[in-house]
Amino acid sequence: MKKRNSITRSQLIGAVVFIVMLIALATVVYFSPRPMPEEPTIEQTDTIKSIAKQKYKNLRFQRKKYVFNPRLFDPNTADSLTLVELGFKDWQANNIIKYRAAGGKFKTKESLKKVYGMTDSIYAIIEPWIEIDSTVFIVHKDTTIADTLKYSSLKKDTIIELNSADTLSLQFIKGIGSYRAKRIIQYREELGGYISAQQIRDLKFKITESELDSIIAHLYAEKDSVKPIDVNHSSLRRLTQHPYLSFEQAREIYELRRKRVKLNDINSLHKLPSLTEDDIKRLELYLTFL
Repeated sequence: MKKRNSITRSQLIGAVVFIVMLIALATVVYFSPRPMPEEPTIEQTDTIKSIAKQKYKNLRFQRKKYVFNPRLFDPNTADSLTLVELGFKDWQANNIIKYRAAGGKFKTKESLKKVYGMTDSIYAIIEPWIEIDSTVFIVHKDTTIADTLKYSSLKKDTIIELNSADTLSLQFIKGIGSYRAKRIIQYREELGGYISAQQIRDLKFKITESELDSIIAHLYAEKDSVKPIDVNHSSLRRLTQHPYLSFEQAREIYELRRKRVKLNDINSLHKLPSLTEDDIKRLELYLTFL
């Protein structure tokens, strides 16, 4: 038979004594007084406050920091997107737009300070880039000028460039409200830019011919602003999106490009059956062959 192990009385007493000592030691450690941390000196307190204050200032500066991308702009015509791209906050751009919508006009650079949120520091940055078209505020009395214009707008006696105008500036012209202004801008995007003010006729506004003539008399277009379509690298869908190209015409141009690999100039389109000479002439400034 195996000999059974047993704990002796003395071993049991020793184990109990050991456990009691551990409990007593833990109790002493738990209830013993702990040393209190020393009070910081006045110099240390001032240093901590100074660091915290400087950090707070830095954070405030970072939050209010403006990053401007300066370029010339007219606060009377710049739209909200242009103002934001320049570096204005959304709410500041909206304040400028609201000021104009309420009838406010910026006749001088300094008048921009009237807008809520335009601080002296911001104005100092943008002041060299403000360019106000003073001709907008001139009431022409000279009969020669009046004869030249022929049609005088009751809103503003001025002429506006179509490829740089926004919806607000277009509404300076009698006969153009918010809807027509939006359609003019939308059609400009579809075309890639206007080459003539006469293209406004394409929009088929429900007005008399004399009213349309009056509107066109106050508009002109800079041809250099047109963004042409690169025929050799554009998709069929991109070609079809142009107002002057039907799907059939766009498809023929696309297939011709695929067959010839590259088209050299507008003359490459003369043999296409769906394009007339008038079509090609109208498209000339809207297509490029890179």
